[in-house]
Amino acid sequence: MQINNKSYIVFSNGEKLLFKIFFKNNFSKLAHFATKYVKDIYIAEDLVQDSFLKIWESDEKVFDSKEQLLAFAYTIVRNKCLNSIEHTKTKEKYSADVLKQFKSEEYLEASVLSEETNFIIYEAIKNLTPQCSEVIKLHLKGLKNKEIAEIMKISISTVKSHKMQAYKFLRKEIRKISLLLVILSKKY
Repeated sequence: MQINNKSYIVFSNGEKLLFKIFFKNNFSKLAHFATKYVKDIYIAEDLVQDSFLKIWESDEKVFDSKEQLLAFAYTIVRNKCLNSIEHTKTKEKYSADVLKQFKSEEYLEASVLSEETNFIIYEAIKNLTPQCSEVIKLHLKGLKNKEIAEIMKISISTVKSHKMQAYKFLRKEIRKISLLLVILSKKY
């Protein structure tokens, strides 16, 4: 099969079939066929649409007849359906695993600790001088000292000095988290 620039499927015997006609004549039955696998007509129609796109883009196969082309289409639809089912199963397993993790006490404790730590750090950053605060915010975004210096139009040694002041101040503030750890370690 070859689809030329005029949207025809050309078979090995020279016969031509307008791709639009092949699509129109076979979409419904292929969608119905797909529902035997995926059960949802909207998903089935999407899979059939993807299958037609794959046929449209295929230029490696040569078909001797319309029947052989239709058999190829059924095979593509079936494979797309099976891939969709596998993908759905994987998502369901992942969702079940994630839900199990979310329900655990350890996840609750880690999430609360993380949130409180971030809150304390960002509240503490607000209490820094404006330049010192900006340096730390840029550093937390992953920027290097040189990049921070260029953005803020200050020297690298000034960036280092601001970071040192900020870390000294933040260490004091982070000690507040230790109290939270004591509270969370108690089982109610």
